Amino acid sequence: MRILSIYPFRKAVWSIGSDQENVLPYLRKSGFKIWPIWFNVYSFWWNQTPSWMLKMPGKKFLFLSNFVSEDSENWSKLMSFDSKNVTWICPSSKQMRVLSNNSLKGNISYLPILVSSIYLKDPEVEKGSSKKLRIGNFMRDSTGANLFMPKWQKNPDLFIDIVRGLDFEKFEIILAGPRRHYIRRSLEELDIPYTFVGYRSEDDDLGVNSLPEDHIHSLICSCDVILVTSESEGGPKAIPEALLTKTHVLSTDVGHARDYLPNDSIFSTSDEARSKLVERFNFYKKLNEDGRRLALKIQNEENYLNLLKDIICR
Repeated sequence: MRILSIYPFRKAVWSIGSDQENVLPYLRKSGFKIWPIWFNVYSFWWNQTPSWMLKMPGKKFLFLSNFVSEDSENWSKLMSFDSKNVTWICPSSKQMRVLSNNSLKGNISYLPILVSSIYLKDPEVEKGSSKKLRIGNFMRDSTGANLFMPKWQKNPDLFIDIVRGLDFEKFEIILAGPRRHYIRRSLEELDIPYTFVGYRSEDDDLGVNSLPEDHIHSLICSCDVILVTSESEGGPKAIPEALLTKTHVLSTDVGHARDYLPNDSIFSTSDEARSKLVERFNFYKKLNEDGRRLALKIQNEENYLNLLKDIICR
């Protein structure tokens, strides 16, 4: 399979668009040509793939999976898409276990989510310059349909519940990115101080607050710990991005979290997360060298190319 179609094309402003941008150079480096959809299809959004495409004779489909489990609303659709000409690409060992425990007709393969190459460079950062512990979160938390409704996958209410019990003489919250309307309003209603890096708007700010990768990189470097409260994700990319900048991560057991993080960096409840932030205050002020070393192993270019070739040429 030396010719591939990418479906659907998305702008980099969407996470799925940046996934495509990060993978395309590896595909081309491996000798694959990207052509229209009547060739073999590599889909970055499997559940948006039209069902008619599955009926195209003699075609293979590579479906990048978000996190889907037996109790997910997309499970029945995943099973209906499953066939011998499908390879399910799992971005985490957690997703691999779920799919491997079910009798799928298609192949199941692991392939980590790539981050931008800007994170692979050894960052020139120093931690601990501020007396406060700087807690960052740069993932959108509101839905596009209603900017003041929470995006359940990101679980912003858990983030709010964690930080509302902190001493803000010692902690500082840094937010950035588009569609942060829900969390910003909630923090303001609770009189919780925070810094928002961006243009404040009551309207959809996707166009004005979507930051370029180098700005996000700088923001992560300025933080001591990235707090991930997501309930369901394939990634998130925020975890390897933070680790590669030697920034600590405190996360729910979501997506690929356990592929990157030790047990003491994963929490289940708001009380547990808050306790970790307080008790490990001095630890989080230091550079996370171990986190970068592990993330570099997973994001290794040679290993990634070998996995990609094996999946596509199978």
